[in-house]
Amino acid sequence: MASYGLSAAILGACVLAIHLIGAEETLYVAAVYEHRVILNPRPGVPLRRRAALEHMEKNLHAFAEQGAHILVFPEDAIHGFNYTRASVASYLETVPDPEEVTWSPCADPGRFSNTEVLRRLSCMARKNRLFLVANMPDRQPCSRASDPLCPPDGQYQFNTDVVFSDNGTLVARYHKQNLYFEAAFDTPPRNKYVTFTTPFAGRFGVLMTQLHGTNCGPRFHTLLWCAVCKSNPCISETAYHSPHDLNAEA
Repeated sequence: MASYGLSAAILGACVLAIHLIGAEETLYVAAVYEHRVILNPRPGVPLRRRAALEHMEKNLHAFAEQGAHILVFPEDAIHGFNYTRASVASYLETVPDPEEVTWSPCADPGRFSNTEVLRRLSCMARKNRLFLVANMPDRQPCSRASDPLCPPDGQYQFNTDVVFSDNGTLVARYHKQNLYFEAAFDTPPRNKYVTFTTPFAGRFGVLMTQLHGTNCGPRFHTLLWCAVCKSNPCISETAYHSPHDLNAEA
């Protein structure tokens, strides 16, 4: 039986002092999951679903409990990168829209098929009673009959951030807008700002790399994902978004 505990010491955490507008100072612990990502050595070669799950499980295996209220995975930290549209197929799961569906994959794993990673993440959040934010590939079926932008293979493939509440419920889904050499994924046909609310710090906005000129509004904390990159535009993301964020004083 799989264990959903936080069991190994590879998590970095920091305490943030947040000054909420119209509220007293609030403290919460935000943790970032940092690990040496195990990559697929042949990302251009399609895998069977079982092999893809085994690969992703290696990147989900170890954690450390440090009393966090919210835990954030980096971009590409579960599945890796450099896939083609065909080779990423076995890593895809269909993430339902939490604005339309209320669902805890951990509590109700049989509701949707082929959602093993969603269930794993949901159970981590539920067992450890924290908000959990992760990045994963998402498949959304579509039809040219109703959507002229639908890809020829009948599905959108998105670089996606998912957010689970501390009871394991899926509360947010964000599709990356500005892709950066990501042949496996589609640009969402509509730009959408995504937020979720926590009991410890109010609302958070979700962003991913290459989003200069974008912020979720003046009353949001910002969660910003960045895959490893040693040059612009990646290295300027944090500096750009910090002034827009409520955490700027932290």
